[in-house]
Amino acid sequence: MNLPVFDYANAADVRQLFGAPALQSSEHSRWDGLSFELRSGEAAFSTVEHVVENHYFMVKLDPGTRAERRLDGRWYPETQRHGFTAFVPHGCPHETRYPHKLGSLYMITVGRSVVDSVCAELGMPGFQGVPAPALCADSLLLATGHQIAQELARGNPCGQLFADITAQSLALYLVSRQLPASRPRLPVETLAAHRLRRVDEYIEANIDAQITLQDLAEVAGLSVFHFSRAFKAAAQRTPYQHVLAKKIARAEHLLAFSELPLVEIALAVGFVCQYTFTRQFRKSTGITPAAFRRGGKIIRKI
Repeated sequence: MNLPVFDYANAADVRQLFGAPALQSSEHSRWDGLSFELRSGEAAFSTVEHVVENHYFMVKLDPGTRAERRLDGRWYPETQRHGFTAFVPHGCPHETRYPHKLGSLYMITVGRSVVDSVCAELGMPGFQGVPAPALCADSLLLATGHQIAQELARGNPCGQLFADITAQSLALYLVSRQLPASRPRLPVETLAAHRLRRVDEYIEANIDAQITLQDLAEVAGLSVFHFSRAFKAAAQRTPYQHVLAKKIARAEHLLAFSELPLVEIALAVGFVCQYTFTRQFRKSTGITPAAFRRGGKIIRKI
């Protein structure tokens, strides 16, 4: 029997399943390799059996929701509690039934190409994902869902770069569960100083643009997978955190030494609008851009 194929990264497919828009969605961020929705419902809910495109996590947010999940032809009863997580790999037949209410949940998908690239970096023949019903909590995935939700609430200040870093982390998490326990851990090499300088120069020259992880990896002359790990070892923070800090530092300089309007400063450091810039600036510094300008704060060196 040919089952319908649903891509949970495609908002139209998800609306076909749920019949209503999400409370929060990454749809307008237009991320590659990662998608996210926050959904909630007080009514009973069910899907037809379908095949899942890409790799999908369901992370439950409220306690005590009863459900039945069919994975690859087998039914599992679920009493979903806070943080309980289901995993449905690409190509797996999937069906769910919530006899009383859907409740609140995160829907997170990771692109197949991201997971496949991590497998290739680790010398694995491919990813053989094992489906898992929502029978226990996963603190890492719950925390990741919270981070994505917070990022979207702040206006996604670094765009695709956040999605790249998060998708890489989730892909490595998935692949690592498939590695044999006897396999030695992959050593992490730190990024050489000259490569780090080139990355910094690129960021500073393109601070007004939407920088991707692929852009930074190419400047460093490494694969995306190895660059992410090496950069964090060298800088003690992720490329996303580093780029965001650079944007805030440049904004501080412009606030202190120019008379540009706030909206122009926001655009000059790569924020999509003044509102997103103001929220992120306040989160990073503790004060608004206008208050920083009035107070003549000392510029931090990044």
